[in-house]
Parts: sequence; C-alpha cells; structure tokens
Amino acid sequence: MKLELLAPAKNLEQGILAVNCGADAVYIGADRFGARTAVGNTVQDIEKLVAHAHRYWAKVFVAFNTILYDNELEEAGKLIWQLHAAGVDALIIQDMGILEMNLPKIPLHASTQTFITEPEKAVFLEKQGFERLILARELSLDQIREIRKKTTVELEAFVHGALCVCFSGQCYFSQAVCRRSGNRGECCQACRYKYDLEDSSGRCLLHNKHLLSLHDYNLSDYLPQLIEAGISSFKIEGRLKDADYIKNVVPFYRKKLDAALAKYPSLHTRASSGIVETSFQPKPEETFNRGFTHYFIEGKRHPIANFSAATFIGNKIGKVKSLGRDCFVFDGNVALANGDGISFFDKSGKLHGSNVNNVLDDKVYLQSMEGLVNGAEIYRNFNRLFLKELDQGTVERLIDVDFELFECNGRICVKGCDEDCISAEVELDVPVTFANDDRKGMEMIRKQLSRTGGSIFRCRNVFLPESGVYFIPASVLNQVRRDILSALEKKRMQQLSPSGVVTVRDENYPYSLGENLNYQANVSNRLAKQFYLKHGVKTIEPAFELQNHVTGKVIMTTRHCIKYECGLCPRHKNPNPANLLKNDFTEPLYLVNSGSRFRLRFDCAKCQMEIMAP
Repeated sequence: MKLELLAPAKNLEQGILAVNCGADAVYIGADRFGARTAVGNTVQDIEKLVAHAHRYWAKVFVAFNTILYDNELEEAGKLIWQLHAAGVDALIIQDMGILEMNLPKIPLHASTQTFITEPEKAVFLEKQGFERLILARELSLDQIREIRKKTTVELEAFVHGALCVCFSGQCYFSQAVCRRSGNRGECCQACRYKYDLEDSSGRCLLHNKHLLSLHDYNLSDYLPQLIEAGISSFKIEGRLKDADYIKNVVPFYRKKLDAALAKYPSLHTRASSGIVETSFQPKPEETFNRGFTHYFIEGKRHPIANFSAATFIGNKIGKVKSLGRDCFVFDGNVALANGDGISFFDKSGKLHGSNVNNVLDDKVYLQSMEGLVNGAEIYRNFNRLFLKELDQGTVERLIDVDFELFECNGRICVKGCDEDCISAEVELDVPVTFANDDRKGMEMIRKQLSRTGGSIFRCRNVFLPESGVYFIPASVLNQVRRDILSALEKKRMQQLSPSGVVTVRDENYPYSLGENLNYQANVSNRLAKQFYLKHGVKTIEPAFELQNHVTGKVIMTTRHCIKYECGLCPRHKNPNPANLLKNDFTEPLYLVNSGSRFRLRFDCAKCQMEIMAP
C-alpha cells in the first residue's frame, strides 16, 4: 500500500514549497466552492502546480467542499470540467448534488465535512463511487479499524493542525451569529471568541474565557498506529497558514512518515518520488500553534482546550524569579535572545506579550513590563534565531539517478536509471579510449555527471565497466548528462500513473442512516435532494443556511465538554481541570457573548455537548 503525506497549499507558491518539502500530495482551493473562501486560486495557477507536482509523481487535489445553491450548480459543473482539463488528481467534495452532475472521469474524495464517524456511513459513500474517505477527526484508533474492516477504499486522516471544536460539516454557529456559513467557506470562527458561562439563574460561573477554543492536533507520534489501523493518507491542516508553517511542518512529518515506512518495507511504499534534505532541523512547536493534543485517538478523555487563550502563547521556558524596573530574571534553561517575543499572564489571567530588547547575563530587558509579576510563567512565542534559520535555510527534493557507462557496438554508451527504474540511454559520438590515469579519469566522470543542479535529480552512483575507465571530454559528459536528465523527466511524465480509479456508483444502494433527513444533512440544492431521494430517503429538511427560523436548533455538536474541562463530568475524572468550579450551579448552562445566550445540552451517553441557537 502506498502511504501519502498530504499538505495544504494556500496558493501556487506554497503548493510548490509543500511539494519541495516532501509532500506526496497537496490540496488547494479553486477560486470558488472551497471551504476557505479567503484562499482561492485560478485554474491557471492550479495547472502550474499540477505540472510541478507531477514531476515527482506527487498529486494535486482541489478542495471543492462547500454546499451549493441551485443558482451555482451550472457554474460549479463548468469549473469541475476546467479543473479536470488542468490535470488535477481528485476533487474533495461535501455536496452530494455533485454526484448528480455530468462529471468528467475524475476521482472524488469525501470531505471530512461529510461527517464520517460510523462504518455504515463509510460503506454508503464507498458505494457511491468515492475513491477516498476523509474521516472525522474525533475518531479513535479502534473506530478507524472498524471502518477499515467494512471498506476497501482509501482512508485519510488529519494528523496535524487546528481543530474544529464541532464535528466538521455539522457546525452552524457562524451562520447563526454572523450569517456566514462554515459549510460555505465563510466561517467567522466563533469558537475562538470569549464567552461567559452562566447557569439558569443568570449567575456567572466563568467570565470572559475562550470556552470553545481547542488545542491544535499533533499525531506525529501515532503514525505507526494509524498505518496499522488502515490509514493511507496523513493530512496536515492549514490552507490559511503561511510559508514558514509549510517549511517547518511538512519536512518534520516527511521524516516521521519515512521512519514509519522503514518499519514496513515489504508492506508499504512512498506515494511519490524524491528524497528531501533540509539545512535546518524542523521544530513544529516553534511555529503558530495553540498547544498540542492527540484528541481522542486513544479513545479516552483528557484535557483538549485552553480557556485562557485562543492564540499562540508559545512554549513555556520558565518562571519569573525576580523583577526589576525594566527587566526580570527567570529560572528556565532556555536562553532568550534579542528580538525574541514572550508572553505571560497577569494576576487576573489576562494574556500579555512583549519583545525582548536585550539580555545581559541573567537579566532580560523587555519593551514592556506591563502585567508581569513574580512567579509568572514565561512563554516564548517568537524564537528569532530559529525563524531566521528557517527563513534562510534550504530545502531540496531530488530524485536519485544511477549512471552506468558501458561499451556497445564499438561505442561508449551512458545509461541513467532513476529510483523508479525509469531509464534513458545516450550513445556517445566519440571513439572508445581509456584514461591514462584511472583515478583522475574516474574523478572527472563522477564530477561531470554529478552536476545535476537546476534539475530534479541527483547522481547517486556511477558504474564503470571492469575493463577500465573511459576517457571522455568534460564537454561531452556535460551534454550527455543534460540529455539523459531531460529524457528521464519526459519519460517520467509519460509513465505517470493515472490519477485514481473512477468507480461506478450503486444508485440503488439505500441510504443507511434513516429515511428522514433534517437540516444536518446539508441539502441545499435540487440535485442533492434528487440524490437522496434516489437512495430511499422520504423527507428532507432544507439546509440550515436556507432557513429563516432556527431558534432552538442545535448549531454545534462537539466531543469537547465544558463540564469535563472544569472537572465536573459525572462519568470521567479530569486529573487537571482547567477551572475548579463548585458543583452548586443549576442547569441548563449558557454561553453568553454580546448579549446572546446559547444554551448547552449535555448528552453524557454519547459523551457529547450540544449548543443551541438562541
């Protein structure tokens, strides 16, 4: 089985960077219908990215995962054909109406927004011709194994990046408060807002806290377990992130996945070609993150949220030992440097930050001392030296080539064979002569054939016949090298594997999750309705975005539980509760922001929390 590292691309430049950093595939949005409207790209740019990725046999997937309205169906259909003509390898979709369109032969991936948490849903989507299923982030290894047992299609899982607190595709919070739909790519990230927590009497239990903001995902230590569970694509979140995130995180996971692959050489292979070399040591903890969690991958609860901040506070490096007028001394082992950025919380829990102006001996001089107190924990959120190293560092992805020199029909021939066994030969128009000095002759041949700079190749070995070392002018060797590498690249494109298998749909297979669909099925157009009716559904409620009266409807369903985080879960003990609330409140509880009160409902049997529209 081929194992794929899948990276995000905000734009063409970052897509090329992701490929060069070792991604086996990248996902990018077109100028419309992707779940990140802020980062759309032209078909022309996507075509350029495809051309670059395919040189390494890497793939490009287009996120086409918004729900569609009736007046958008024709335009969406035209864009799909344009993307197919541009050579994209798959579409990532949420809207089932797309399956009712006149589609080109392009593989389809079921977006995580299709809410795949059960084997029954996975089987249904496989029957509808999806080549790949992108699983919900909330699943445990055991749940992934159960889905793997019932399906044969590729399974993709997120392994790194920001976490949506709600089940993907089931969040209507942004639409409810801002009239901006997450399922339409316009999420206002209401989950990162500050809220008060009140009980039924209006008593404030927690004030001005980020009660819905989760840590970021990091499953870098779980890749072998995910492989064993049946995952073949390992996805990094981040189409809104900048280039330093790509340059740092993608090589880190490339090394991790290669190490995991080395444990199963007879079972798994890389999904694309080329070896990545960096001049720096990747450190994902040094680029933007909200602290890391492995969420529910082990199937048990643990703290997953940070009520105090919804931004990058940095890595804890020590505590304040003493304060001066414009400096402090701390007890950490990490050395701060001029230009670093630090953050800390004041006595009231408010987050502050400052730049480091100077460091003299053990004294750290800050641009601002506001809020800093003795005993405060210090976090570094801008590591100037590392980020300078990252910015100036090089990353290179090269395909190994072995050169062989031999005599054929009285002439010298040079053959180049790359790591995928693609080969090309050139017959030299020079007489067969041997070098007077074998050592110098060999050095010259190796030197000229190794000058592969500017290409996607690097010389791994040079093999010569036992009869001796040929004498070949340097100018001839240089031309031979260029001709062989050019021929290899052309042959690689000719032998590029087809972009997935387009399977036939079973239009008679019944929808397995009931005959009556509510707004959470996200049916927003006539073709999506037509799709579900074909599969035995009787009644269909319009999508949340099409409704005028939503009071009391569930706008978020999440496995994050405020009761658990506060140490008040009746089923699971939290060893490190975020806040020590007394259990003397009266339910229901409410989230309050700018006068809006959102009722909370706790489903302890499912270990879930629901938020209701006000």
